[in-house]
Amino acid sequence: LNRTTSGGYGFDLLSGDDVPSGNRPVARAAVKALGLDFGGVDLVVSSEGRPTVLEVNTAPQLTPAMVTAYANAIKRGIEDDQ
Repeated sequence: LNRTTSGGYGFDLLSGDDVPSGNRPVARAAVKALGLDFGGVDLVVSSEGRPTVLEVNTAPQLTPAMVTAYANAIKRGIEDDQ
C-alpha cells in the first residue's frame, strides 16, 4: 500500500509465485484456521513488513493468471507429498 501523489492509496496485487515467501505461512495459517482446504487470502503488509490478513475468500475469482497460480500450487503440493 503506497500513498499516491493524488492523496489516495496504491496497491500491489500479487499472486502465485510473486507472493513474498514470508507471507505464505500467514496465508496458509489463515486458510487452515478456518478449516478450509483451499482459499484466496487478501492481506496487507505494514511498513515494518508484518503481514495482516484482511479476508479469506472461499471462492476466489478464477482469472487465467489465478488458474495458472492455483495449478502450480496444487502441483507443488502433490510433489511435496510424494
